[in-house]
Amino acid sequence: MESKKIVFVVEDFPYQGQNGYSTYNRAFLDNFVATGNKVTVIVTGPRLPGIIFSQSSYISGNKPSYCYIHAKSWGSYFFPSTFPSILRGLFASLPRFLKVAVKETKLFKLGKSDIDSSRKKIVKIGRFISSHEAKFTAKLIDGISPEIIFVDTLFRANFIHHLQRSYNLALIAHDVFYSRCKSISKQGCLASPDISSNDESNILRKFNHVIAITDEDASLLSAIAPDVGVITLMPPLDLVVKQNNIPKDKRIIYIGSAAHHNVQGLQWFLREVWPSVLNSIPDAQLDIVGSVCDHIDSSSNIVLHGRLDEVSLVAKMARFSINPVLAGSGLKIKVLDYLAHGLPCITTLVGIAGFPHTDPPAIKACADAHSYASGVINWLQSDNDLIASKAIIPDYCSHFSRATFNKKLGILIGQN
Repeated sequence: MESKKIVFVVEDFPYQGQNGYSTYNRAFLDNFVATGNKVTVIVTGPRLPGIIFSQSSYISGNKPSYCYIHAKSWGSYFFPSTFPSILRGLFASLPRFLKVAVKETKLFKLGKSDIDSSRKKIVKIGRFISSHEAKFTAKLIDGISPEIIFVDTLFRANFIHHLQRSYNLALIAHDVFYSRCKSISKQGCLASPDISSNDESNILRKFNHVIAITDEDASLLSAIAPDVGVITLMPPLDLVVKQNNIPKDKRIIYIGSAAHHNVQGLQWFLREVWPSVLNSIPDAQLDIVGSVCDHIDSSSNIVLHGRLDEVSLVAKMARFSINPVLAGSGLKIKVLDYLAHGLPCITTLVGIAGFPHTDPPAIKACADAHSYASGVINWLQSDNDLIASKAIIPDYCSHFSRATFNKKLGILIGQN
């Protein structure tokens, strides 16, 4: 297999399991490394994992090279080098209870606007890299002269017009952003930045290849950029825990970051669905994992675990999982995390988008709060229905084959 020189432009280093887009990016990076390519990862954003950190323990085998625009290297270690990255690094180093306290201060919110003049909540969906970051990225790429460049979402694309020569460019779309903006608008909020179909089309046309996360996304992207090659690469799923046993305790699990759609959906669930569940099953318990916990109040029936390096200890105690997402588009990768732990999921019509439908369902979609509560109550009370849904998970996950992902990506790179 011929080795290629690859540049991977990302906003944050792709840690497995940190959030959906990071997990998806990590699948690409793992493939690039495993197939013997010479990989350079350019991290454009200031959100760093600490005040001093190393990436050596996160990638095995053929190590990539790392270039951080907002950090300097010292041996195998990096430390923040700009004011925004220093603040982010310090914040990342705090324990969770201090992070919650800092987020409540005016200092944390200084310079941020969460409400526009019409009093609508602003939902941040991404960050276009600055002119300085774009020029820096282009200069690094021209110095490397790679055979192919992979770019993490359209928000990183504005370095392209600073390049001194033409390259083979592949966009990892992650989402159809004009569709996400419309979904957010229907919720009475404003997306920032607000991407129109024309905006997205103009950016897609800068690329030789566009990688969609689902066939539905691929169709939408092809419609607005018909002259660009669009392929679908569904996220790969390697390990599925066979969990045929049903825990006796009435526990369910939710895992999520502090992204707006997670906070909004979980708060809706706790307000509109959870009380009905508790009326029928007073001993039901919801385990919540991830930084979304910073926005949720604990109670006798809710356990906040915060960020966990190992989710399996909590997941194995749950009967099933939930994903009550109300807005957004694209594939919800957290559902794959649930399936990997052998947990069926109850979600919404938004949350089921892009997933294959089966009967019995590995993923049950509910149209409203009443049907959501009924679904939760049924799976908490009926072992037979839940056993049927658990039993199909291994076969269901074949839709997310690592072999298929690697084969299609290899063809795009030119290694197959």
